[in-house]
Amino acid sequence: MKISVIIPTYRPKDYLKECLASFEAQTLSPARFEIIVILNGKRDPYFNWIQSFLPRNAELHYISTTSVSEARNEGLLLAQGEYIAFIDDDDYVSPTYLEDLLRVSSPTCVGEAHYQEFQETESSTAHSGHMGFGSSCCCKLIHRDMIDSTRFRPFRNGQDSLFIFEISDKIKQHTLAADTCIYYRRLREDSVYHTQKGWYAISNRFRLMHQYSRIYWAHPRQYSFGFYCTRILASFHFILNYITHGKL
Repeated sequence: MKISVIIPTYRPKDYLKECLASFEAQTLSPARFEIIVILNGKRDPYFNWIQSFLPRNAELHYISTTSVSEARNEGLLLAQGEYIAFIDDDDYVSPTYLEDLLRVSSPTCVGEAHYQEFQETESSTAHSGHMGFGSSCCCKLIHRDMIDSTRFRPFRNGQDSLFIFEISDKIKQHTLAADTCIYYRRLREDSVYHTQKGWYAISNRFRLMHQYSRIYWAHPRQYSFGFYCTRILASFHFILNYITHGKL
């Protein structure tokens, strides 16, 4: 198996159909990749509903916790692929997405996709371009040797950026795939990112900074100091923006 696509989902809506349909439409042969959907939180009525439109090369698993980190970690335990692709359940990808990423990825190089953001209620694109390397575990194809035993930590938000930072000592290069390789990111007002409130949102960022610092200073020669600084500054920017504007 070449690629394992891991999709965590919590109380999914019809957007999950669109996500899975985009993988049924891939130009890469279905025999070369598997789709692992991890339903987390409430099981009914979602489990049977998802099974009704699950692609043939996909499997559905359930965990009772409501953590996206634990859902992704469960997917990593089940994954058989040489490479791992993380996808959020409300997003979808272009038809050549996996094929394009595979073409530029290697055991030492992470392939990156272009991305386009769009409003949930509008067809117009909100933003497009190249997502910052350390901002998300999505939009990438990661060799499993880079991940090794690293797992997502239990943060409600920011856990994917922390994950990328933690494995960055094994990443020698990251390369942008062809223009046809696009990750479409849906902007939802009810997403975890947009529903963080008050002290929790701020304390979560301070805890993230603490984890970044623990990882970096435990092995300062293995990690990029510049990359570490960008993660700390991004967290400070988040806190300052929340305090100044009262929103994210």
